[in-house]
Amino acid sequence: MQSLNQVLDGFSARAAFGPLHPFTFKPNGGVRPREVEKLLTERGIRVVERVRMSRQELGFSVPMAQAEWAEYLLCRAGVRVTSDLIDPRHAHLNAATRRTHAGLLDRLVGAISDFTAS
Repeated sequence: MQSLNQVLDGFSARAAFGPLHPFTFKPNGGVRPREVEKLLTERGIRVVERVRMSRQELGFSVPMAQAEWAEYLLCRAGVRVTSDLIDPRHAHLNAATRRTHAGLLDRLVGAISDFTAS
């Protein structure tokens, strides 16, 4: 259940920026939550409604007009996005971040697949 502060934060963010798109992600060893927000804010994307979904999953929202660009940046940076993707073309970037212990053959097949998909 959301606290009163979270409800007011969401209301004021929507009043200021219009519709928002929520993202959820799992922090991993390579990308910390603070770095995720820095990645987006350095590129002019406003991050609002920060929430802890569970012990292993965090969430935030961005203005809808910036959501597709934010999704691309997140996937490209290796952030494990767990929310539904806006653009299906980002799935190969998001899936690539989840292959952490791939063997040589898996990496070779993945590289060929990435090369032919371009």
